[in-house]
Amino acid sequence: MKTYTINVYGIEEYLFDTRKAMWKTISVNDSNNVIYPLKWYIGTGRASLEFLRKMVQVKPFVMARFLLKIQDNSVDAAVDLIKRKIGYIES
Repeated sequence: MKTYTINVYGIEEYLFDTRKAMWKTISVNDSNNVIYPLKWYIGTGRASLEFLRKMVQVKPFVMARFLLKIQDNSVDAAVDLIKRKIGYIES
């Protein structure tokens, strides 16, 4: 399994690989909309280091399938579902 570093480049690579996994079923433009809740959560600085560590342990294609499944939720609901998926518990 590919390992991702916890820095700007590693996280961007993970997000790109996740989007790339979606391209088998949806268009490039649609993948931007599907991944938006995750990118928003990370990009606004709300994602903790622990969240990022747990996120990169999930294979990008697994994350892509999950994001496709939850795409009809609001951003907040999608972020909560992602946290549950990766096993991240806020204290």
